[in-house]
Amino acid sequence: MGVGRSENLGPGESPRETRSRDETSIHTERAIQGDRKSLDWLVERFTPTLRAWARARARRLLASDPSRLDDIVQETWVRVLPKLSELKPRNDRYGPVLIKFATTVLKNLILSSIERPAREQATELLDLTSRGESSAGTRLARREEADLLYHVLQKLEPRKRQVVLLFGLEQRSQKEVARRLGIEPGHVGVLYSRARKELKYHLFRSIAADEPASGKDLLEFL
Repeated sequence: MGVGRSENLGPGESPRETRSRDETSIHTERAIQGDRKSLDWLVERFTPTLRAWARARARRLLASDPSRLDDIVQETWVRVLPKLSELKPRNDRYGPVLIKFATTVLKNLILSSIERPAREQATELLDLTSRGESSAGTRLARREEADLLYHVLQKLEPRKRQVVLLFGLEQRSQKEVARRLGIEPGHVGVLYSRARKELKYHLFRSIAADEPASGKDLLEFL
């Protein structure tokens, strides 16, 4: 009676796979080898998890456009599947590693969707501060300020830039900013303070380099 379950094995499946490997690990290994059915299995198996993860962390984004959920999850798979061969199993299991990688990609896509182009945000913000001032000179000065603010923001690392845009410029709460960035609320203020210091440093350098004089106004604004 030592036959075991070999008579029920699928194509290319070994007794070891059937007895000791979880389905996710088996299908991940097959997907790495180019098996289309296993690729489809992974997508079908984990798409609900990614959708739930995205809903929990991008409520505001999805509230304004629910259709973006499918786009973001689909783009996640577009980026994850070609990288499967780079994953290293943990304790001979691919499941936890795959989920961690996929949710990291998804998180970055959500942040990219939430953070509109920095130049657009800078222009909108400075437009708000100059409402009622319709002269050509004022509009030109604001445009120079927006361009300068955009270039200075690009010098910050992504998370600091997001804190400045969301907390400093858009005046969102620490709790909301923390939720969007996946950090503790108490860390928002610390990160923002560091980002402001870096911004002022870069602005001082810009002004010293004879860039637009309106940069002096931005120093007071920040």
